[in-house]
Order: sequence, then C-alpha cells, then structure tokens
Amino acid sequence: MKYIFKIAFRFLCRKNSKMLNFISIVSLLGICFGVASFLVVVTVLNSLENQMTTIISKINPNISVFSNSGFENYQDFIQTIQEKYQNKINEINPFIYQESILTNEKNH
Repeated sequence: MKYIFKIAFRFLCRKNSKMLNFISIVSLLGICFGVASFLVVVTVLNSLENQMTTIISKINPNISVFSNSGFENYQDFIQTIQEKYQNKINEINPFIYQESILTNEKNH
C-alpha cells in the first residue's frame, strides 16, 4: 500500500520536487466538486421521482366508484372500504365530483 501512494505522489508532483503540481491540485479539486455535484443531482432527482409517483397515483386512481343517487355520507363508505381491505390499501383520497343542471323557465 505504501508503494502505491509513493507512485501516485510521484505523478502528482513536479519533477525533482516534493511539492504538488498546481495543475494536479486543480484537477483533483475539479473531480471532487464534479462527483459531489453529481451525487446532489442524483439525490434530488430520486426524491423528485418519488414525489411525482405519489402525486400521479393520487390523480389517477386504481378504483373509481360512481353512484347515480349520490352518497349521503361518503365517510361511512370510506370506513367500510378500509375495514374490508385493511392490509391491501395504501391510501384513500376522496374526490367528490357532482354535476347539476339548472334551468330557468323564463325565456329571454
């Protein structure tokens, strides 16, 4: 191991000197900063991927329930589903969509 460091130090130093070469120092610092920035970018992208997966799974559900007469109390319905499939459901996000048609008998 000592021999490997001796060879590496020989290539990093100037000829006939024990001081490090300026170009070698700049190159080593550039490689260190490049690797550090690469690790930061990879970490940020992995975090972003996890967040996007969560957001997309909330927007595009696996199951959609529709009712013509509507739900009087949707919280009871959610509780029933959670009790029935307690170990199989990761998350429930209720999205209530309601349509109405309004008419006015006056003709303008």
